[in-house]
Amino acid sequence: MTRSHHASEAGQGGLFDEEIALASEALEVEMQNSEAAPAGAALHYAASISYVGTGYHGIAYQAGQRTVVGVLGVAIERALRQPVDIVVAGRTDAGVHALDQVISFTGPPHKGGIDGLYQSLARQLPDDVSVNWVGLTDQSFSARHSAKYRHYLYRILPGAERDALSSDRSWQVPFDLDLPAMRSASYVLIGEHDFAGFSKKGPEGASTIRRVFDARLSKRGRFVDFEIWANAFCHQMVRGIVGTLVEVGRGKCSASSFASSVLYPSGAKRLLAPPGGLYLVEVGYGEFSRAKDLDPLLFPVGEVPNSVYAISSCLGRKSRPEQVLNR
Repeated sequence: MTRSHHASEAGQGGLFDEEIALASEALEVEMQNSEAAPAGAALHYAASISYVGTGYHGIAYQAGQRTVVGVLGVAIERALRQPVDIVVAGRTDAGVHALDQVISFTGPPHKGGIDGLYQSLARQLPDDVSVNWVGLTDQSFSARHSAKYRHYLYRILPGAERDALSSDRSWQVPFDLDLPAMRSASYVLIGEHDFAGFSKKGPEGASTIRRVFDARLSKRGRFVDFEIWANAFCHQMVRGIVGTLVEVGRGKCSASSFASSVLYPSGAKRLLAPPGGLYLVEVGYGEFSRAKDLDPLLFPVGEVPNSVYAISSCLGRKSRPEQVLNR
């Protein structure tokens, strides 16, 4: 992201007015206390962030739209006194949330070190975006290209009873679901398949073949959680899978028809689940071994990549739910 991108996004009529007004004193102190970086100095940073995506048009920069990278770019530039290009591990759509989204960028040292950079970002970012940790890595590390797998969760709230507090963080479907039928259908997802039948059409020639390492459905209190681990995901792939699985759960689609959508994608009919129930849980940088049987919204799941060192001491301060999801 360039300085012109930051200025463009920050200057859109009122997009950041509220955040800037609330943090004006912190930003003034930040600019007064920061120093210009030594000429030629450059460090390779990695960081993990959490965010509630309800108020954003996704993570990736879009001209004229409020995005997570747009907000982050402004904060990082103010902290380091230099524009940076932010690499993200996976692109999330408008309204999608993240618990452990990894980013990487190159920039000058912060006068307060890694802890100083963490504290600077924490002061500036709005309440719906938070930093889990900041660390240093080497030039070969890329948040996107070094990743071995991604883990998503989709949360469904079935039944006639509505819940206003979960309205933008789950999909509330006004009927009961047949979980055994949904589990039976989901087994076919595991392995390497062409997921074109569940995904939004991408650029001409872009591959839609992905390897799914594991997929599971869990009943957690009132919620039904669908989790999936894969080497990568196509655009809207998880939402397309969940939308069709819900049709299986309500008896509108058979397990064999769902399997056909996986094995023979050209004839598939995509049913898209809304974005509010989707969470990017973690990005894995080691080889996938075994999926953890934990509720990611209650227990931290993501790990710091082995190639990241000099980690900020913020790791023990707050859990992810305390930072963002329970606000």
